[in-house]
Amino acid sequence: SIDRVLQLRPNDERAVKLQRQWKGEPEKAKVDKTLAAGAQKKKKVGEESYKRASEQFSKGKYAEAQTIIDRWLVDDPQNEQASELQTKTKQALRIKGIYDAHMSEKTYDEALNAVQQLAKINPEDPNVSQMRAAAANKKRSAVATLTIWRLGEPVPISLDGEVLVTTGGEVTSLTIPAGVHKLEVKGTRTASLRRDLIDGQYTFAYDGYNFIRLAEEGDAELRVRRKTREETRKWRVEHSHRFGRCEGELVMNGFQVEYRPDQEKNHGGKWPFPSLKLSVDNRDLELVDARNNKLEKFKAADSNKAKEVKQFWEKLDKLSR
Repeated sequence: SIDRVLQLRPNDERAVKLQRQWKGEPEKAKVDKTLAAGAQKKKKVGEESYKRASEQFSKGKYAEAQTIIDRWLVDDPQNEQASELQTKTKQALRIKGIYDAHMSEKTYDEALNAVQQLAKINPEDPNVSQMRAAAANKKRSAVATLTIWRLGEPVPISLDGEVLVTTGGEVTSLTIPAGVHKLEVKGTRTASLRRDLIDGQYTFAYDGYNFIRLAEEGDAELRVRRKTREETRKWRVEHSHRFGRCEGELVMNGFQVEYRPDQEKNHGGKWPFPSLKLSVDNRDLELVDARNNKLEKFKAADSNKAKEVKQFWEKLDKLSR
């Protein structure tokens, strides 16, 4: 035997080689058997994991599916089935997050787009129909509430081509269906904006000569100033002109000054407040129109009334700057 030969000749190379081969065969067989058992177990675990994860995915339970896949990949990081299902699950979770965000932001068209994307990734998701119905119902019942502030002269305001009924050139809490709408003001020029109005409240501001836009910081103060400028006061005055004199009312606000004669209507007049300069001397009031340097002379009932005119004028003049 090999053992007997090695006892007699311990350095016999052929005998040593044969002994090594003979002893290695059982060890190799043992290793091969262990590897085969491990591979079989991994395969079985993979099949079970795929089945469980796929079931959760089909039910739209993406977080649960992700947990199963993560454990699966720890044991078998190169598994292609696990990687593919993980990619789809992450996409579904991302899209569901987008849907939830758009529902929270009340952007229902975008939420419906997200539902459509989710249905493509997982047509079996039982939540898709419910998600779609929720977004569609919200969109159908969504309303926008409009308030429109006037910062300057009143002009016609149109919504989607229809002129709005206003109070003093303003709109308060007008309810309209949510969606894309066009607002337009027509003063000396036309200004407009088109905007997607979602479910909620909106405040716009306009100046009939320049713009209409979403209200900005400071517009509330400008609106108060505008209201103050529109405050109108009247004084009895005597008007001197080349044909003599007449009596009437001097009517003033921060936009316009008007003289209304009691009888001689042709002696009346209107002037833009910003173009006038006022001088006061005792009872005498003088208005100079900077556009043509034309002078208009008036007398107040007394010096105190003349002071009232001056004080009110100075208040309006500060507001118009």
